[in-house]
Amino acid sequence: AAAEWIRSCCPDASAEVVPLDLQDFHSVLRCADMIIAKACGVIHALVLNAGIGGLGSLPDWSKPTAKGVNMIFQVNFVAQFLLLRRLEHALKAAKGGRVVCLSSVAHRFSTRQPALASWRPSPPGSSYSASKLAMAILAAELSRRWSADGVSGGSANPGAVNSEIWY
Repeated sequence: AAAEWIRSCCPDASAEVVPLDLQDFHSVLRCADMIIAKACGVIHALVLNAGIGGLGSLPDWSKPTAKGVNMIFQVNFVAQFLLLRRLEHALKAAKGGRVVCLSSVAHRFSTRQPALASWRPSPPGSSYSASKLAMAILAAELSRRWSADGVSGGSANPGAVNSEIWY
């Protein structure tokens, strides 16, 4: 639906859908490989924007994934970190690649080290806060480490948005 909407707004736009399941690391790697192939090995911009909140009453997102990682932390950070690392060479090949990591004001409420949040059962709000702190740290750290290769990172808080993240 999103690709069709883009094409309807901009008839000359090229929009393709690449399947991605952030609960499955194999899916993340397949997605990255498809993106690299479609982009001919050069990616100018990457927005890491996925997120689940887990505060609703539907699925229990605090349960671990098949790899034993807290699901909220895996979807909101670990899988996106894996995607970024798989796309690293294509971003560096752009000689000016940009990465935007979506964080949240909720990062201020993280009471634990992000590295520990992924491996321990924790309340959904705690996992969400830790994942968003991890995204902010990732943006700063990738700028520090990859700036010599022309890649910069930034973190953004989108503010309150009317989306299904909390349901």
